[in-house]
Amino acid sequence: MNKTSQNSKDRLLWQFQERVKELTALHKASAILQNDRKGVEKILGEFIKILPAAWQYPRDAAARIVAGDLSLATPNYAATRWKQSSFFGIGGGKRGRIEVSYLIKQKAAFEGPFLKEERQLIDSLAKMLHAFYQKRSAQKAIHDALDHLEEKVAKRTSLLNDANLKLKAEIAERKRSEQTIIRYQQKLKKLASELTLTEERERRAIASDLHDHIGQALAMIRVKLKNLEGNAVFSGAERDLEEIRMLLEQTISYTRNLTFELSPPVLYDLGFEAGLEWLAEQTRRKYGKAVKLLCRGPKLQLSEDLRVTLFRSVRELMVNIIKHAGADNMFIVLTNSGGRLTIEVSDDGIGLVEKGAGGAVEPGGFGLFSIREQLGCFGGRLSLAPLPGGGTQAVIICRTDGKEAG
Repeated sequence: MNKTSQNSKDRLLWQFQERVKELTALHKASAILQNDRKGVEKILGEFIKILPAAWQYPRDAAARIVAGDLSLATPNYAATRWKQSSFFGIGGGKRGRIEVSYLIKQKAAFEGPFLKEERQLIDSLAKMLHAFYQKRSAQKAIHDALDHLEEKVAKRTSLLNDANLKLKAEIAERKRSEQTIIRYQQKLKKLASELTLTEERERRAIASDLHDHIGQALAMIRVKLKNLEGNAVFSGAERDLEEIRMLLEQTISYTRNLTFELSPPVLYDLGFEAGLEWLAEQTRRKYGKAVKLLCRGPKLQLSEDLRVTLFRSVRELMVNIIKHAGADNMFIVLTNSGGRLTIEVSDDGIGLVEKGAGGAVEPGGFGLFSIREQLGCFGGRLSLAPLPGGGTQAVIICRTDGKEAG
């Protein structure tokens, strides 16, 4: 082999070795910059150490990186006139630079003592550093955004927790208020029921007094008046005595009717069904209305309180029909079956109109609202419905065994 060929071979080998050093430096630099767990200063510290070995004269080479307030260099770094550098962006409009210098003068090449490939290498390393800073900036932005998001989530969670606690407190307070209202309503219902029953007892007591005292006194007056009638012919007072007798009979009749209106004895003496029969007869006689009563099932055994409540409820419904429905006929159907009592009161009039929440309240009566409230004290209920072709049907449902009406 001649000398020229040997020189050519040696040069090719040298070029190959230089390219290997450059590629090795790029590979190591890439691996270093991909580590996301280490800080920037530590990363750049490792980065600077691999630079001298990639250049043509590694023993005489030194390197430095300046990025913002951060400046790192190899231990042998010194400012000389044999250097090359490349700039890279670090974010925020700022730039950093990477420098490689020789400590002594070397043979001239493409750029001073530096090869063309070394210029390409340092520019590539600068681009890698720029990409590294971009990545770190993006990671910081993401981290800050996550921190901000977590802060907002924590704050919103705290607000929601506070709102939830307030809502729970409001719900608890509302439940307490509702329970208090329910207790008051129950007390009012009980008081209303007791008031109604007390009123009925007073009516019964007044009726008893009318019968026992005024009725008896009127009966005695009638006897004495009859004894005087024999002498009236001779005294000329026959006409006056007749007028007194007629007035007395009217008073006795009125007193008897008033006694039954206040508290019909048949309701207490003969039971609920007999009380309804008396009520139907009184309605026929007093108002000229046709009233049909049908009782189904065994004879009712009701407590006095329930008996009075049901009787007054039916009477109130009939009064409403007479005053508001314009009906000619009324129908009452009582069904007692298996502890369940159903009373249907219907008519052939224009219909029973329920006025407002309380219904049509008449003097001395319940009103529809009061009927419902009174029945509710015994677990009963009242419903109203129009009938096909006209008229209204009121249905009272109540348990006779103390259970809730279904």
